[in-house]
Amino acid sequence: VVKDLRDDPSAPTIEGMRKAGYPMAMFDENIIAPRKTLPIGPGTGPDDPKPVILLQLNFIKGGLILTVNGQHGAMDMVGQDAVIRLLSKACRNDPFTEEEMTAMNLDRKTIVPYLENYTIGPEVDHQIVKPDVAGGDAVLTPVSASWAFFKFSPKAMSELKDAATKTLDASTKFVSTDDALSAFIWKSASRVRLERIDGSAPTEFCRAVDARPAMGVSNNYPGLLQNMTYHNSTIGEIANESLGATASRLRSELDPASMRQRTRGLATYLHNNPDKSNVSLTADAD
Repeated sequence: VVKDLRDDPSAPTIEGMRKAGYPMAMFDENIIAPRKTLPIGPGTGPDDPKPVILLQLNFIKGGLILTVNGQHGAMDMVGQDAVIRLLSKACRNDPFTEEEMTAMNLDRKTIVPYLENYTIGPEVDHQIVKPDVAGGDAVLTPVSASWAFFKFSPKAMSELKDAATKTLDASTKFVSTDDALSAFIWKSASRVRLERIDGSAPTEFCRAVDARPAMGVSNNYPGLLQNMTYHNSTIGEIANESLGATASRLRSELDPASMRQRTRGLATYLHNNPDKSNVSLTADAD
């Protein structure tokens, strides 16, 4: 898709974005994207085509915005990043490496080995939708919400990781910057909710994890190869414990052997069951 937005007053300009620091609010997907993030509206029904990838070139005053839409059922963000990097190389007329070519052509059907004689187990415990139970926990009415974007500088991210590292659990030797940031987000949301929810209320943090390292697959593989980790506690405990303690919780679920087994279990379950309607990566979430 090609759009010339140079005379469109609703479109941003390069100079305007540069002065504003390129905020997300200036990237209106209704204008610059061929598809919206959420599949809502005409052309998004179950029987409508779902292209694996769409590109839209938006000519604006002073420059160009290239939007790359990847279908999340076919690729994750690591895979989309790999495709964008190769597109960048192609635009510069740089040759692809042998490893990049091999990774881009891996067979998605055999990339995760299935488990033999598999019976459903704890590997998929958090990913199978449970039947509704009459008289279950009452669902809280959600409060009005709006989008907000937060920018973290490299310096702030480094300081956040340092703060988490100083208060790690004794059994945890290392946490990543992403562990620290994810812990900070979980703690911040829990602390705010303490104003209106009892501290004993349960909270679950679901985190998408790249399964390529655990499966021994190249970062250049363009397909969907991610799983989730699940972390349960109470709002009060998460809000009040140290940043390092929460980051340690998140790190503890990233054992490569466990991630490999869980990913193989999920792939095997999906392969063995034609009806996949009861599978959800956030089956536990309300």
